[in-house]
Amino acid sequence: MTRAKQMNVAAIVAAAITLVIAGLLTQHSVSVGVHRSTTHALPYVAAGLAFAIAAFVPVDGLVRYAPLCYGLTLFATCLPLDLSHGVHRRLTIGHFGFQPSEPLKLTLVLMIAWALGRQAKRGTRELAAILLIVAGAMVPVLASPDLGTAILLVLFGATMMANEAFTTRARAFAVALVVVAVPSFLRFGLRDYQRARLQGFLGHDPLGAGYQSAHAIRLVATGSFWGRGFGAWAGAEPRPLPEASSDFAFAVWAHEMGFVGVVAMVLVFGVLVAALVRASARARTETSRRVALGVAGLVFWQAATNIAMVLGLVPVVGVPLPLVSHGGSSLVAVAFALGLGVSVLRERHEVSTK
Repeated sequence: MTRAKQMNVAAIVAAAITLVIAGLLTQHSVSVGVHRSTTHALPYVAAGLAFAIAAFVPVDGLVRYAPLCYGLTLFATCLPLDLSHGVHRRLTIGHFGFQPSEPLKLTLVLMIAWALGRQAKRGTRELAAILLIVAGAMVPVLASPDLGTAILLVLFGATMMANEAFTTRARAFAVALVVVAVPSFLRFGLRDYQRARLQGFLGHDPLGAGYQSAHAIRLVATGSFWGRGFGAWAGAEPRPLPEASSDFAFAVWAHEMGFVGVVAMVLVFGVLVAALVRASARARTETSRRVALGVAGLVFWQAATNIAMVLGLVPVVGVPLPLVSHGGSSLVAVAFALGLGVSVLRERHEVSTK
């Protein structure tokens, strides 16, 4: 492997490990005084195994099974599973729970790469076929109802399709669809609590629907430049921040590590996304290129949405921060996706040495 590719792989691994450590520190602060079972470490072990396995999986070969993987995760998402916090559906087996919507994000990326590889043209019909694949994943997710994941699925698909040479007519069709679909969904598709959150965001209601966002912004602001110090979040305010270990873990990190810590975490995410984009540019095949780009979009949009949500730039939609927020399903799915990014780099090297 060339030095450039070695550095690219090292950047992915180092950034991922750094984010996991930051997540562990944040989870420790949140869980002070809370008993955690020994199973708390299992998701991290599973994530490490998922990353190692994916790094040696031929991406082109995996994409051949994309319809099966997509179908299975879609079926699991449609099942009448247990609800976590009234939104995320979980498959519970004994003491273990799993959210099918997390691997669905990755299988959607694989499915889009598969579909694009089978299309000879890039017209309106081909674009509509991809949009149907995205819509198929969105329907059970919105029924959960999990608006945050549904938005992410659209962004993942848009990232991958934006890099394809669709005709002008197809692009105009996509724009027209967005112009019609977005206002229609905001008017008729939102649940009552989702509409309340949106109104609270627009109306700046710090004591009502906008409580979580206002509380998170206050924690970030009180972190100042250098932060309050590790463990300072515990007892920082009389009322704890809801979902501090998951959706709002970034607020806890910002409170304890300050502006310096915020910039450092954003830079690490930037390094990770840039490394995945470079992996896409160095891909051996078009399929590998699309998968690496999709993985880059998966990490970028989840991180950007979560950070913007914590900072009050977008409404609260319940999106975890990759590798940092508490949640084994997200951790394992993202780790596997990053492993595929490493595999894209390895595949090119292996072919070039034959």
